[in-house]
Parts: sequence; C-alpha cells; structure tokens
Amino acid sequence: MARKTVEVTITAEGRDHGKKFVITEMSAMKAERWGIRAAMAMSKADLNIDPQLLAAGLGGIAVVGLKGLSGANFNEVEPLLAELMTCVQFVGASPSGTEVRRDVGEDDFEEISTLLKIRYEAFSLTTGFSLPAPLLTMIQGRLREAGESLSTLTSPLPSEP
Repeated sequence: MARKTVEVTITAEGRDHGKKFVITEMSAMKAERWGIRAAMAMSKADLNIDPQLLAAGLGGIAVVGLKGLSGANFNEVEPLLAELMTCVQFVGASPSGTEVRRDVGEDDFEEISTLLKIRYEAFSLTTGFSLPAPLLTMIQGRLREAGESLSTLTSPLPSEP
C-alpha cells in the first residue's frame, strides 16, 4: 500500500497565498526513529503534564510531546524539524504549464505561518493524529471542572434588559 499524501494549498492572505505543497508520510521505520529521537530530546525537558492531555489518548501524548520539544535544546530539535520537512514537496508549474514537484527550500516560504502550517500537516500525516482534538478534550475537561461547557462559550450573550 502506498504512503498517505495530502496536498495543502495556502489560503491565508499574504505572500504565500495560493502556493501548493504535497506532503507524504514518512516510512514507518523513519517515523519510529524520528519519534525516538524526539522522545529523547523531550526527556530532558522538565514537563508538567496535564492529566486531561493524557486522557486524550495518543493525540494527548502528541501535545505533551510538542510541549516537551518546546523545552528541549534547539540543537537537538532543529534536525527533527529539518527531517520533518523532507516529507514536503513544493508544487509549481513548468514553463509549459505542467505540474512540477520538487523538494522544498528556504525560499519557498515567505510567511512563518505557512512554515508552521506545513510542519503541522507533516506531523499530523506522519503520526496519524491531529493536535486540535486533544487540545479540545483538555479544554472540555477544564470547563467541566469549572461547571461550564463549550456551548456556554459559544452561546449568544443574553440580551440586556
């Protein structure tokens, strides 16, 4: 079976608007090595782990992992970020108008938000889970503890008398 791929078109306004990228998941062996190296880098960070995140399953563990990476040594994290980008290709057009794909380079990103989005998509595709779901689970847990709910946050404000 072929590895999963996803095409991402940047829709946000800015210098990268309309750019296309194709992301292909890492092989299982490469993803495992990447994960082990990430875990080793995280192990050096002093983590205060929220129990709500752990209750969110693998996705919660991923959030814990990213939190740990944020406290890790940049010299250990930077190669992990670079390796994540090896899954990404820039999609452009040749002079004849046919689609051309090539490995991404630094000049393919004009906006930091684009780079973050592409890294997020590569991480999600390779690991098989998305980070918003566990974060939402954590928020819902915190709201339950406070006696609130998400619908409370999104309900229209009561009209004033």
